[in-house]
Amino acid sequence: MLGKAVGARAACQASDPRPCAANDVRSPLAVLVGLAPGRPSEEQLAQALVTHLESWRAEPKLATAVLSALSKHQLPEISTKVLRVMSAARVELNVYHCNAVLSACERSSRWQQALVLLLGMSRQALEADIISCNVAARACSRSDAWEIAVRLLDFAQTAALGPTVVTFSSVAASPPSLSTWAPWLRATWALRGLQETMLQPDCQVLTAAVSACSSAGEWPRSLHMLSKMRRGSMAIPGPVLNCALAACATFGHWALALSMMMASEIAAVDVRTLNVFMSACEKDGQWEAALAILSLMIKSIVEPSRVTYNTVITANARASRWQAALHGLGAEMPQSGLHPDEISQNAAMSACGKCGSWFRALDLLWKMPGAGLLADAISYSTAISALGASGQQWQMALELLRLMPQARLLQDVVCQSAAATACEKARQWRVSAQLLLATSNSLEGNPTAEGLSRQAWCLSRLDGVEDESRLKATLLARSATPHLNRMRPQELAVLLRSFASMSVLDSTFVSEACRQVSVVLASWRLAAELPTRSLGDVAWALATLGAGDPQLFEAMQQELVKRCAAFRVKDDTPGTACVEFTSAALLLLWACSFAGQLMNSAAQCAQMLLHRIGRSLDQRASSAVIASCAVVLPLSGTPPDGDDGDLPSVVLELPDRLVLYKPPGWQVDDGQDDPRDKPERDRLSSFVHLLLPPQRWPIVDDVQHQRGFLHRLDVPSSGLVLVAKTHEAYYDLKLQLAMGSLVRDYVVLCHGWLSPGLSEVKARVHWWADGRQSLSSVAAAGRPARTLLKVLAHVLHDGQSLSLVAVRIDTGRRHQIRTHLAHIGHPTVCDGKYSSVATQLASEGFCGQNFLHRYHLATDVMAPAGQQRAQTGQRHHVITGIPIPLAAALRRTSPRDSASATEIERWLRTPGCFS
Repeated sequence: MLGKAVGARAACQASDPRPCAANDVRSPLAVLVGLAPGRPSEEQLAQALVTHLESWRAEPKLATAVLSALSKHQLPEISTKVLRVMSAARVELNVYHCNAVLSACERSSRWQQALVLLLGMSRQALEADIISCNVAARACSRSDAWEIAVRLLDFAQTAALGPTVVTFSSVAASPPSLSTWAPWLRATWALRGLQETMLQPDCQVLTAAVSACSSAGEWPRSLHMLSKMRRGSMAIPGPVLNCALAACATFGHWALALSMMMASEIAAVDVRTLNVFMSACEKDGQWEAALAILSLMIKSIVEPSRVTYNTVITANARASRWQAALHGLGAEMPQSGLHPDEISQNAAMSACGKCGSWFRALDLLWKMPGAGLLADAISYSTAISALGASGQQWQMALELLRLMPQARLLQDVVCQSAAATACEKARQWRVSAQLLLATSNSLEGNPTAEGLSRQAWCLSRLDGVEDESRLKATLLARSATPHLNRMRPQELAVLLRSFASMSVLDSTFVSEACRQVSVVLASWRLAAELPTRSLGDVAWALATLGAGDPQLFEAMQQELVKRCAAFRVKDDTPGTACVEFTSAALLLLWACSFAGQLMNSAAQCAQMLLHRIGRSLDQRASSAVIASCAVVLPLSGTPPDGDDGDLPSVVLELPDRLVLYKPPGWQVDDGQDDPRDKPERDRLSSFVHLLLPPQRWPIVDDVQHQRGFLHRLDVPSSGLVLVAKTHEAYYDLKLQLAMGSLVRDYVVLCHGWLSPGLSEVKARVHWWADGRQSLSSVAAAGRPARTLLKVLAHVLHDGQSLSLVAVRIDTGRRHQIRTHLAHIGHPTVCDGKYSSVATQLASEGFCGQNFLHRYHLATDVMAPAGQQRAQTGQRHHVITGIPIPLAAALRRTSPRDSASATEIERWLRTPGCFS
């Protein structure tokens, strides 16, 4: 049938109505392209080409030109059918015809079709050349059939076809696939093949190889490649070095980037190379290195670009150096003949906001139109965040949000969330809740990764005890599960943290989330995109949800060990960077300890880093010390007698820490959301100032480090409070808290007779973590809390049954003991918040204060520098007796039995340890 069609005469079907010249390539091409949408058969193509086949027999190059043009049009099916038409018409086929069709298959990712054609060449008595193998291998490599591509290249070497640089670059430069061979393995295989065939790798192969190895975290291989190029007297091309430096910038390995530059003979140092290196410095917090590179560029022939200055301004913003950021924006850039752009302005605004200079950030925003710059949503969100950081300018933040539509800008979720946070910090709860609810509603139905994580965050900031919020969050978790593999690591962390804070436990979501976290931690590139704070959030979420296997917790701790080893502590390391890193590390360690998966190696590595950071902060503070003598009050092992019992006292003083007795009514004001509307409360910080003048002990004024207070104690309660005198001691004690080795024991008198068999209460406690003065409650949306109990005695007073109980807490939730005891129906005596009015009135005449007293603290002795804590084995135990008012109330009770009487007498003399 096909032969008859070829032998028939037919009119030219070209789009050009004029007669078709036999040597006019465009005419048959136009015909074939015009027929392509209709998926023509071979018979139809034979009829269309019948007037041209004769000329192709005489001049095969004409057919090659047509087939090459079809390849550019990405028409592999038409090309293959034309090849069969040519064979049936006895047009002599050659390797050039086949290579053109192979190219069409490669361009269209038809690797199976390319292989069929390559194998069919032998049946046509045609020998494939190296170009045939190159094209087929490239088609396989680009279509996730990399193993077949390798076999083709092996065949090319076995058949002595003479592989070229293009042969190996077809594999090395292929995109990442899902095959078992990682991209960096392909790249190194290709380079090894080039070396074996004595070929010189070109820039494309080297760039692909360095990029693949660097992206996979194979830093030694990247350095080895550059070193071999240098030893071989080969100038390193700029793109190759830029590729390696860009990978370093992604991971924040500025030291590795520096070693690459120092170890390489750069062929042409241009502004792009130095910009990439500066980016690596900036992302790793090495702003001084970025500034040094800028100085070098100004002095050399390389002209700094706007990107250069933007990188420096961003570096200063990360380092909270607003003066340097503004100087670069207003002085250095104009001196170089460059005008700041929106990126420059936004970075400078961010620097001002981080330093509390909200008015400067606002001034930069207002000046943007005058400088010919268009303020975008990022500009407004940066300014709103700066206003929110002050904790006071919430009304101005709302005004900026209101002005956005007038500037033809959409109030996106970032701006709305920033405004809600500003209101929250200013304790404008109602306004904040309205904004969060509006933001959450606007995000409903948004399937993007950012939309899902933002909506979860908004729901978590609303009242978590509401069933409606948790129901929405549960449905959101189910809808987010299919999108987890497309989320960026930080978005995944936000989603996990938000759901965990609401105690949303969807098994399918949690299982898939754990799998994705494992994927992130297994990849250097993805792990580098996960900030340490987010890593801690992930660990906290999995621990509180009771999810995650031991291997996952081990992987998170191994990642923490790497980051602790890479964190450099210098005199000029920003204090905010130290606080952010240490808080994230402590959060991760607490989560692992809570899950029972804490590794000694992770704890020891974190301990050494925390001590270094603490010593560094102490040294900085001591450089500005004004010589002063502290007022030392007499030490006493028990609270003062008589009227002095209403004042704090020192129970134990060590060179780097204190243990204080806090009377009832005094507030442990650590600067974290202290109430502003109750100035009448006695503040424990004022007493600490008398003991430790801030000029000599700066930590007592350092709100970032809670003024040295390690923990709180409820205002109506009494007992021991631990205070660090130095930053090093503070971090040592914080680590003990995270690891669960710091012991806090209490003695409580509660209503009712507790069963002696009750030894613990495990119930989630919910409270507002942002300073809202409200009751804590047991709720499914709360945080895990565990209280250990030991019933000591049963007593009676005026017909009321009471229990004396020793308590130890595993977790330190707000009002945890009072909330747990009220939850099981045994509120503490004289607790106006967590007991009924009738119960409170009945106990007021009996006891004048809340009967909850912290009587025992136990801490490890800090190990000397370079020595692990486990090697010391020493602990400090501090025990104080029951205060006189509480002891008097206890003496007015009647023991239920002789065992209770014996226990009460013993505790009135000397409190016992919880066991």
